[in-house]
Amino acid sequence: MRGNSRTNGRTTALAVMVGVSIALAGCGAPAVDFPGATSATPSITATPAASPTPPAPTSLFVCLAEEPASLYLYGDSGRAADVILEAIYDGPIDLRSFEPQPVLLEKIPSLADGDARIEPVTITFNDVYLNPETLEPETMARGKPYLPSGCRSADCLATFAGDPVQVDRLVVQFRLRPDVRWSDGTALTAGDSVFSYELDGHPDTPTTKYLFARTFSYQALDDHTIEWIGLPGFLDAEFPGNFWTPLPEHQLGQWTAADLLARPETNETPLGWGPYVVEGWEPGNHLRLRANPEYRSASGDPPAFDTVIFRFLGAGVESALDQLRTGECDVLDESLLPMSAYSSARAAASTAGLALGAVDGSIIERMDFGMQPVDDGPPALWQDASLRQAVAACLDRNGLAEALFGETGQIPASFLPAGHPQAAGAASAAGYSPEAARQSLEELGWRQGHAGEARVASGVPAVANGTPLAFTLWTLPGEVPQAVAERIQSDLAGCGVAVTIDSAPAAELFASWPDGQVFGRSFSAVVWAWPTFYSPACEMFASWEIPSDEQPQGINASGFSDPGYDSACRTLLWSPPGTAEYDQAVAQVQAVVAEQVPVVPLFVRPRLIAYADWLCGPQPDPSTTSVLWNLESWRACP
Repeated sequence: MRGNSRTNGRTTALAVMVGVSIALAGCGAPAVDFPGATSATPSITATPAASPTPPAPTSLFVCLAEEPASLYLYGDSGRAADVILEAIYDGPIDLRSFEPQPVLLEKIPSLADGDARIEPVTITFNDVYLNPETLEPETMARGKPYLPSGCRSADCLATFAGDPVQVDRLVVQFRLRPDVRWSDGTALTAGDSVFSYELDGHPDTPTTKYLFARTFSYQALDDHTIEWIGLPGFLDAEFPGNFWTPLPEHQLGQWTAADLLARPETNETPLGWGPYVVEGWEPGNHLRLRANPEYRSASGDPPAFDTVIFRFLGAGVESALDQLRTGECDVLDESLLPMSAYSSARAAASTAGLALGAVDGSIIERMDFGMQPVDDGPPALWQDASLRQAVAACLDRNGLAEALFGETGQIPASFLPAGHPQAAGAASAAGYSPEAARQSLEELGWRQGHAGEARVASGVPAVANGTPLAFTLWTLPGEVPQAVAERIQSDLAGCGVAVTIDSAPAAELFASWPDGQVFGRSFSAVVWAWPTFYSPACEMFASWEIPSDEQPQGINASGFSDPGYDSACRTLLWSPPGTAEYDQAVAQVQAVVAEQVPVVPLFVRPRLIAYADWLCGPQPDPSTTSVLWNLESWRACP
């Protein structure tokens, strides 16, 4: 979790991450996290090593699907770079099981401990603050809304009349471990994090500026203490991650932000503090890292391997598994193990010398209903929540997961997986009950003449008699998306619901308003993947996020609208975590989604890693940036 590079903010920034998740979902590769196994505890399949025990390897070969274009934190890096940077940077914060854990820091700041606090501040005309309605930084002016100090709901929202007012802001202090050094031996200081903050905010640096724009100040109080102050009104639920990943000012400070986009010191051989240092890069083939002599983990251990070699294999699951069997790869990154490879990976793990780690991840495969299609779009079929509930009860989601993975997976109740700390208390997922669903459909006025035929409307409010219960289900091309759609089609046919499957490439299907079928609100239903964030992204069903000319980047493609949901979502966005208001709002938005069913969560995707069984340490986690999150602790098994 590199706090400065996060783009999981709200509105536009949130849409960026959703787009990335969708794109990765299309090719079957995991993005932020993947689910699939039946619990948040990694499952390991291994064959005991033969005797006698050979000497411990001094090199580790990690194989990836793709080669990064750059290793610069603020460059054109991509997911492959995120994997490699785990070896170079180590943290600075690990997001494990959706909870931040300190790596470079002494601890994670919290309101309970006092290193984070909410304080009132006076603002007046022309001061910059966070507008609670637009959730954007704006200058205060007469008639603009604001949340008075202590206010966390729309009931106490006020309008600026010209006199100075008090609003709340967050102040957070981060304390660096004092023993950390750059790999060249120079002490790492708070000033390096401030230097990174300034680079991130520079106009020549191609980053979202989401957090930078919502920061009032970011300064070093001493060599090891940094203070972040948010804009008035920005009570960021993700404040534990508002720490900018340090960059070496003593090395890079001589160049401009524009220069650094092309410098080899940033793109090819970035200086880090982690367990390994870049030694050489053979484009198109491999990247070689050596042990960092300056590195010590928090427990005091040095790196276990002399070298770590990242090899770039390209596409091809079976080829990658073959290279794991022959020892050309010691580890297969999850980019080489998409959902379609789950069965092959499990079979490979039964081979002598190989092991597989699997865990429920954080990307949820789901079916969304299109409730507010545009005027020239498909008919508005899904206005009645009872109809959506009946359709959900027709779907055998455990059977779907078993067909895909050979085992049942986690079926989330709403838009958070069960392993998320905020999922506790959410309503349970609707069960598979086709007989009850068929009875409900009859009671709603959807009659079926003969088994196997589509039901037709008979007295259904706002629906012409004789209208068939039929819709088009959109998905992506590819083996797994098509298999999911076909299973939905088959299950719903058993309830008298006719489904036609259509597909389009991700760039077309998910194009922004008004062009794509999904965000252009021209669909009846769609199967797609959504990531899970540290702070619940309630905006995905908020009415102010429905895509339109006024909100072209809106992410609520379903068009779901519920006043109670909107109110709870705003409270969630206006309240810091750990407060009663925040916890109640998180529970309420999940309860509304579970009851109103704007979406049917199908399953949580599996997150996988395959490796040689002589290696101890791989431990996939639902929410870490990479399955290599703890590479510094990997060692040859004793």
